[in-house]
Amino acid sequence: MNHFENGRQKALNAIIKKQPNFKYGFDASTAAGQKRLMDYSMGRDTESHITRSIPLGNGKFKMVPSGDIVDFEERNKRLKK
Repeated sequence: MNHFENGRQKALNAIIKKQPNFKYGFDASTAAGQKRLMDYSMGRDTESHITRSIPLGNGKFKMVPSGDIVDFEERNKRLKK
């Protein structure tokens, strides 16, 4: 391998390293990733700890991941758990 090919191979390796290739399909080095990894290792749903709401208007919210449509008070109760 000559000097030019060696430089080209280094460039290709750098490109490959920039692409995320996570063992479990998510980044386990972050706090959220650690929670998902714990769920994965215990056989639980890896999305179970993610709870949020999407405003729909008229004071109604769609809860994620359940999909329930709730009012503002119920939304606050569920998010404070």
